[in-house]
Amino acid sequence: MNFLSIIATAAQETATTAAQQPARENALLHFLPFIIIIVLMFVFSIRSQKKQAAKRAEMMNAIVKGTEVLLANGIYAKIAEVGDKYYMVEVAPNVVIKVVEQGIAQVIPQDNPIAK
Repeated sequence: MNFLSIIATAAQETATTAAQQPARENALLHFLPFIIIIVLMFVFSIRSQKKQAAKRAEMMNAIVKGTEVLLANGIYAKIAEVGDKYYMVEVAPNVVIKVVEQGIAQVIPQDNPIAK
């Protein structure tokens, strides 16, 4: 091998390496919008879940004895007793059952015709 062939080989390798680097950078730039969209969806999803959890906690804290509620299985009931992790609800006259917090789907407003 002579000196010129070594220099030519080195120059060719350098040119090949230099040509590959911008291609890698361009590929990353092509994925950047997708990455940003995924991050935004994740952030808005977490934000929505936090709002729903706060709304549910507010609803559960507003429950007192005599509140009309809709249970998760579709039964309308009246709160007879409030416990730490459960509620005693009256589903019919003199029929009281124990329900966990997750069993209450929603509180029925007093001005609702179903509550009367």
